[in-house]
Amino acid sequence: KEYDSLHCFDKALESDPKYSLAWYNAGAHLAANNADKQGGCCSSGGSSEIWTRKGQNYTAKQCYEKALEFDEKNKDAWCNLGNRNGGKVKGITYSKAQCYEQAKANGKENVQKQKQQSDCTIA
Repeated sequence: KEYDSLHCFDKALESDPKYSLAWYNAGAHLAANNADKQGGCCSSGGSSEIWTRKGQNYTAKQCYEKALEFDEKNKDAWCNLGNRNGGKVKGITYSKAQCYEQAKANGKENVQKQKQQSDCTIA
């Protein structure tokens, strides 16, 4: 039987609900699918792609927040959360720029200044 990516991430999270990389990859998968549907990168903050896991709906942004809840040093999750206009990690709200600062502080090399705003690519 063939399984899609989200099914595989769900199985990984059944074994370890705090598996940050599975949360991050689920978010990246949702973001990529949304970008394909929208015809480009999804930096607008929202996502029409929803993942339902154990009766709860998750957007890409929420998956990145969960990834960072369990691994605050995940530079790619910080970058992608910034691409979604920031979010809340462990009860603290981070702006887009603050997310990019966290990504850079944790070793993300391709965080750049563009038109007075930080930006980084979806990893």
